[in-house]
Amino acid sequence: MASSRGSQPWEYTRYLVEDIGARGSGTEEEKQAAGYVKRVLNEFDMVIEEQPFRSPASAWLPFAAGLGMAALASFIAPVFIPASSLLAMLLLVACIGLSVREGLLRDTIWRRILPQVDSQNVIGRLRPNEEAMQTIVLVAHLDSHRTPYFHRSRRRQSWFGTMIIIAEIGALVNALLYFALSISGEMWLWWISLPFALLHLIMTVVCAAVDRTPFSPGANDNAAAVGVALQVASELSKRRLTNTDILFLFSGCEEVGAYGMREFLQAYGRGLEGARFIDLEMVGQGIPAVVIKEGLIRRVDYDPVLIEEAAKAATIVWQEAYLKKANAYGESVVTQRAGFASVTLNTVLPETGKTALWHRMDDDMSAISAERLDHVVT
Repeated sequence: MASSRGSQPWEYTRYLVEDIGARGSGTEEEKQAAGYVKRVLNEFDMVIEEQPFRSPASAWLPFAAGLGMAALASFIAPVFIPASSLLAMLLLVACIGLSVREGLLRDTIWRRILPQVDSQNVIGRLRPNEEAMQTIVLVAHLDSHRTPYFHRSRRRQSWFGTMIIIAEIGALVNALLYFALSISGEMWLWWISLPFALLHLIMTVVCAAVDRTPFSPGANDNAAAVGVALQVASELSKRRLTNTDILFLFSGCEEVGAYGMREFLQAYGRGLEGARFIDLEMVGQGIPAVVIKEGLIRRVDYDPVLIEEAAKAATIVWQEAYLKKANAYGESVVTQRAGFASVTLNTVLPETGKTALWHRMDDDMSAISAERLDHVVT
């Protein structure tokens, strides 16, 4: 397979990044990307469906709202003791619970009361030549993320993660302090809660400010994966598998909480019993990697059989395979938790073992290796 700059997977990726541009969740550009994918799939004699849905507009606004609740609790606590301090405690408990559920990719009340956008999944299907004995779902999301200030370096990412953990611990500490305040009426309990209240206010602003940043061009995350999936669809349409039913899911709004995948499973999950999911995520730069577990708060272990098969395939094609754990979420978190055997494939920088150009403005075509995309297709 060619490894030149003009190889077909590279060209698919280039079109998404340069002709369409940054594809923020629920934006017109994400819709254009879905339309482009449908046009390409139409060339492959596939059964194609578009699945529209509504999604929260932001990944960060729910966390900003929860942290804002925590900051508000500190102002309420001393007003009418004990009622106000008990109310403050309940607000903090709600803040913790909602934040944990958001981090676990569970539905919360924020989905119903915060701003929403229209999005869509594009689903292509290649049926086998004979009776289907197994189903594979190949996944690549269409949208690109915002570009938070703290994503510009690994050190800043680490700083932000640490501050979020401290803020959540602080919410629990302050809830206990306000419960004690409601019983004793001792105001010093409120005074010592103020440092955490200040942190909650600062982190509210930090999280809310992310939605003021531009969307990433999203070449490695995740146009490269879309380009690879389109090329795989092209190859398999020419030589359909005998007993394997293959679905190609190009999902929307992954970057705000994997809502495209959630909607897909809700609509089609019952008809996919026994299906295996392979999620392509950031496959355009570095060495091949197989994600063995992933998650923001609680890591989900991926299917050991799929991990072994993926690692063997990577070793055959690339002579090496990197097994990694990720402190973020991918759509495989949703599918594995729903009972489907799942695995995530991506690439990492060999010197760090980390993914490259995650949610950054320099995630453009200059970073994408055409040879790597061709290898991933193989």
